[in-house]
Amino acid sequence: MREIELVLLLLVLVTALTLVARRFTVPYPIVMVLGGLVLSTIPGLPEFELPPDLVFFVFLPPLLFAGGYFTSVRDLRRTCDRSFCSRSGW
Repeated sequence: MREIELVLLLLVLVTALTLVARRFTVPYPIVMVLGGLVLSTIPGLPEFELPPDLVFFVFLPPLLFAGGYFTSVRDLRRTCDRSFCSRSGW
């Protein structure tokens, strides 16, 4: 049961950090890294390790979806490498 509480706490923390990033118009990965650094320096917190399956199936899919959803196809076409574009049919 302790792991579930920890995962829920981390999800709430990620949501709060995302709102902070939007409020100050800072890219959210920077705020996430800074939040992780602050969280890791707090003394007295229990050490924990998330199973890789949990990271790959719970945390990674929403990040990939958000990255793909908000990617501009026009900018992607403009910045992609010519060799990549010719191989992928763009």
